[in-house]
Amino acid sequence: MRKAFTLIELVVAISILSLGIVMVLRSFLSANTALSFSRSKIAATQFLGSKLAEIEEISRSGVQLKNESSQGEVVLDGRVNARWEAETAPAEEEEFKNKIYCLKVKVAWLESGRGVDVSAVSYFKAGK
Repeated sequence: MRKAFTLIELVVAISILSLGIVMVLRSFLSANTALSFSRSKIAATQFLGSKLAEIEEISRSGVQLKNESSQGEVVLDGRVNARWEAETAPAEEEEFKNKIYCLKVKVAWLESGRGVDVSAVSYFKAGK
């Protein structure tokens, strides 16, 4: 009758346990990376919305918009440096020229060593 485990049984058991622990830790790391990416993307989307509203409000205040572009830097979620670009232009259709404007805003940043960007396009009525 056996009273103890053999060395091979212990090595196999520890190997299986180690493999399970590694898999659980990798899943936590993947979830953390996805969470970080989502936080950055949400912050970029919120920034896009505020930039769209800001430029539309400038137009509503009576300032005549032209073919303009602006750019700058923003910190997303207090940790990611991003660049933004905004471009306004009259609508391309002749009947809407100087009545409707097209506004394009883009935010780009590096996440885990790769480039990520979020962009939005909006049309709005020029003037009051």
